[in-house]
Amino acid sequence: MAYVTGVGDGADMMGERFHEPPYCPGPDVENGQKYRVVVKYIKDHPERTDLETRVLIVDALRTAFPCHAIK
Repeated sequence: MAYVTGVGDGADMMGERFHEPPYCPGPDVENGQKYRVVVKYIKDHPERTDLETRVLIVDALRTAFPCHAIK
């Protein structure tokens, strides 16, 4: 869970720097939920497990918590 949290925090930091968040969880989403999302994503997509873990984590979080552009 610590690795998922660290990668997620790093992605958040990069998103803040470039004004483009990689994913947008609601205010009530906790690290445990993010971890469960990542584990489920990996189980649901075994064909992607050859990718780097950090890529899978960010992809899982983007899929579960997409950012919607304000129009």
